[in-house]
Amino acid sequence: LPGGVDEVTFQDLAYVKSLEGNNEFPIQADVCYPYKTRAVADFCMRKELTKATAGVCQIKGSKPAFSSGGPIQVTSFEEAVGGTNKVILKFKIKATGAGTFYKPGNCKKGNFQEENFVKVTVNSGVTGLSCSGWGAVLTKEVRLTNGEASVTCIQSGVTVDALQKATITLDYNHLVSTSTKILVKHLPTDLGT
Repeated sequence: LPGGVDEVTFQDLAYVKSLEGNNEFPIQADVCYPYKTRAVADFCMRKELTKATAGVCQIKGSKPAFSSGGPIQVTSFEEAVGGTNKVILKFKIKATGAGTFYKPGNCKKGNFQEENFVKVTVNSGVTGLSCSGWGAVLTKEVRLTNGEASVTCIQSGVTVDALQKATITLDYNHLVSTSTKILVKHLPTDLGT
């Protein structure tokens, strides 16, 4: 989606102390906005997972993951055999942009209990998907450690040979700070100063 530009006007902004000359003062703005990154990767489903027969796709190994632009990305996606009728899907999430990340709906600077979290939703389009430590849900808030997190899921009940798309959605609030300087000019008064 295309971004936008907002202009903010401070109507009653005035420097009330006297100045001997022009002075520069730093100002800082903290901007927090909700963000959503979407990623997609193909994974292989095979009826005969434990046999080394040729098929429509290869299970083991790294798969390309295509991630929409955003300050947090899905940077890798891997697949492995998990047993009879099961494949293991593992992906990494990485903060690639500057700023601080918070759980969706939160953006209080310095609130470390809400900081460095991303809400991850995984969908394989097939029943039988579960993610390690998530219980029966396919959405969980995951904490980034040193800007990264890994998620492992198991797709069970594989009964066909097919290439399947897994979609991963990352929801978070992104806080960025910016600063600049403003020039306050000395204006002479009618007293001759």
